[in-house]
Amino acid sequence: MARGKGQKTPPIVKQMDFSLTHWAGIAMVTGFLFYFPFRQGLFNGDSAPFEGSILLSNIFLFILLILVSVYLFFNKWRWDDWRARMSVAVWLLPLIYWVSSWQAVSQHNAQFTTLIYCALAVLFIGGAYLMESNVSRMWIIYSIIASGYMIVIYGFMNVFGQTYYGGAVWVQSYGNRLGSVFQYPNTYASYLSALLLACVYVMVTVKKPIWKFANALMTVPILLSIMLTLSRGALAVLPVLVFLVLIFLKPARQVSYLINALIAGAVTLAILDPVSSIADRSMRATLPDFNDGKYIHHSLWEKLPLSGWLWIIAGSLVASILVLAAHRWLDPRLEKRLRRLNEKRAAPFLLPVALIVLFLIAAVLAISSPWVRSQLPPSIGARLENLNLHQHSVLERETFYRDALTLSSDYPILGAGGGAWISLYEKYQNNPYVSKQTHSYFFQVLDEVGWVGLLIVVGFIVFVFYLYIRSYIRDPESREDHFIFYIFAMSLIIHSSIDFDMSFIYFAAIFFLCAGGMLAAYRRYPAPTKGGAKLRFVFPSAVLVLSLGLLFWVFRLYGANVNYMYATGLASEGEQSLGNLIPPIDAAIHADPANPIYSVTKINWLNQAYLKSSNEQFLQERGQLIADLERYEHVNRDLILAQYRYEKDMQQFGQAIQTLQRGIDNFKWDINFYNAAILEYYLAGDRDKSDLSQRDKDWGQALELYNEILRRENMLKGLPPEQLQGRDFSVTTDVRQTIGQIYFYQAKYREAAAILQPATEGDMSDQEIRILTRYYLASLQLIGENDESLQIKLFDSDPNERRNLSELVESSKSS
Repeated sequence: MARGKGQKTPPIVKQMDFSLTHWAGIAMVTGFLFYFPFRQGLFNGDSAPFEGSILLSNIFLFILLILVSVYLFFNKWRWDDWRARMSVAVWLLPLIYWVSSWQAVSQHNAQFTTLIYCALAVLFIGGAYLMESNVSRMWIIYSIIASGYMIVIYGFMNVFGQTYYGGAVWVQSYGNRLGSVFQYPNTYASYLSALLLACVYVMVTVKKPIWKFANALMTVPILLSIMLTLSRGALAVLPVLVFLVLIFLKPARQVSYLINALIAGAVTLAILDPVSSIADRSMRATLPDFNDGKYIHHSLWEKLPLSGWLWIIAGSLVASILVLAAHRWLDPRLEKRLRRLNEKRAAPFLLPVALIVLFLIAAVLAISSPWVRSQLPPSIGARLENLNLHQHSVLERETFYRDALTLSSDYPILGAGGGAWISLYEKYQNNPYVSKQTHSYFFQVLDEVGWVGLLIVVGFIVFVFYLYIRSYIRDPESREDHFIFYIFAMSLIIHSSIDFDMSFIYFAAIFFLCAGGMLAAYRRYPAPTKGGAKLRFVFPSAVLVLSLGLLFWVFRLYGANVNYMYATGLASEGEQSLGNLIPPIDAAIHADPANPIYSVTKINWLNQAYLKSSNEQFLQERGQLIADLERYEHVNRDLILAQYRYEKDMQQFGQAIQTLQRGIDNFKWDINFYNAAILEYYLAGDRDKSDLSQRDKDWGQALELYNEILRRENMLKGLPPEQLQGRDFSVTTDVRQTIGQIYFYQAKYREAAAILQPATEGDMSDQEIRILTRYYLASLQLIGENDESLQIKLFDSDPNERRNLSELVESSKSS
């Protein structure tokens, strides 16, 4: 458009600044999308290697925040629209985590989670402002999709042996499960579901046949990947996601969408059996699990992997050709015949509702009909056969959620801080399962930041969707270039309600980026206010200052992580000199004193040095480290065990027993704490032989713990047959020996014999088994019974046992 007379050309500097900051930001977002999924999906896994990857991504994103803040200065940030207000509101999420950290059970986990939410806020604001134009919006959309396609291809490279990524394939008794870069099949299946829906939507809406063909090529590999994850939850949720996509499309588009999806589905089913068979054979020929711990690389051109790739390529080409044919001949006819239906208000709901009904019928057939399941690969058919509300995964999730609610009842307002579930779940668990994740994003948020925090998080998410859907309905002219943001955000958040997908920070990053993109799609969300112009520099200035502070903080933590990884790397290579190991670990602790991983590692090294040298300096340094770490960690198994060992070395036996009792209170299903505590109570009583009342009191405590074990064993018998118990929790050989000896010295010989008898069936070459057997036979003799065959077996194993048994019986008679 020609400028009118007198119009001024915008300053060149301003144009250049806008262009540089805007496209530099877009480039950084693109780099994030393609690089960071290959760092374990940025899983927040409570270990130093996982934390290192997340900290590196935080550095990347806080640099992005600096660019965004500069961009907002020149883009005239305005307070009078909802996009600006939501950019302020998103900081309530890290703020509530920061406030919750004041009472956190783990300062490190709470602060680390706060940092993560700061990084997610960056992606939300970047999505809201960097994707204002159609060009930048489409660039990011295709970057999200293209990075997804790359992840899919990489997953198949692991399946067919062209590369090895630890955990990309799970080896299970019922079949191998594909997890790709996420190393967790359920999360990968959730990600694939969003990618599939977006891919089909592009096929329906894109104009150029070449792009329709290119995206159609990937539908079959995506569907095959979903099937290879063996994720029942993703398959159950997928129809709901399809429904929530279709209701926003006109009937003609709905039919076209389903036709494209059915084409891809039909081709996938046609090649599923041979591809699954080849994949299984290829994984058995490749993975360390089947090859004595060694990975065996296979060239793409070898017969087995090549046949798998050819099946996939052939299926993809067939699906693409059929999609183009449907676009060429069916779409125009559909548009013409459904023109009148498009005008009816209820029309968008008719087909989706019918689809849900059809899916329910198909699901019933797949679950109940052996013939239908027989048409599928055995591993997939078996998974469908076990799909019901009484399967172990459903029952276990119900237990997780119930335990999460119990946990939250003790921290109802502001929660127990980030990482609360990891620190506390064993205190509240109903049975001895091992799960560092709640398997639900919303229950996890409830435990971490309480009901106040949950209300803020849910309210923020709901309001973003509300703003988008309201504007989508009001503005039908500009829908197609941003609906994919809705597809991804909606798909990811729904599945994360039944699994721990959001613990993968890359997964959460896609959600928050797309949530911001949903706001960027409609540049103006009018929210009239006074004085908005005066605030235009306040938010960018505050964000700039915050970004610099966050960048300093995360650089410090990342440096600590690098030092720790260097120190442990030296140790793993055989370095034993503390002179070389201690300086880097000290640097890590100095930079991040709240991190229990660093301090506990040094404590263990000092303990090993003390055992070798008996140098008191090592003992004193251990005690100081434990005292320092206790300021930050209120419930930590490794810290409790370290303190117990320290108190034992210091011969502070009474405090050692109290420490073990604290371990039992917080880890109620850890049998090792019961073993150690029962032994310590026995030894305490043995030291108090001169004070029989104190001895009986100590031994009484041991017997109470033994009865608690029996009570909990009976609780486990009440679990549904389909639910897995988790870790073993039963009376151990050590407990039998200790309690048996207590009964023996209390002259309760019948009780001693009863508890010791099961352990006598062990290997007599084991000294502990011989001691148990000796006390068992002595108990029998003292009640006038005997087991001659067992006695002969004991004497044959060690001739000295004849004298030992005789002395034990005689000493008991004389006492």
